[in-house]
Amino acid sequence: MSTTTTLTGRSDRVARRAPFLNQRIMVIELRRVLRNRRTLIFTLVFLVAMFFFISASIPSDGQSLGAGVRANVSA
Repeated sequence: MSTTTTLTGRSDRVARRAPFLNQRIMVIELRRVLRNRRTLIFTLVFLVAMFFFISASIPSDGQSLGAGVRANVSA
């Protein structure tokens, strides 16, 4: 009687983690970003400023997408 085994002896185990996402690292990075107030404020202010700059550059008559369809891009 001969039995075959793998080198590790654990052929029935399967890795359960996602290939590109490590939850612990994501939590650490999120805490690091939220802890840095200057970066957080800059990110939020820049986001709002870009929204207003882009929405101000589109004229109100250019928001029509077709018959009766309007784009909501103005601030």
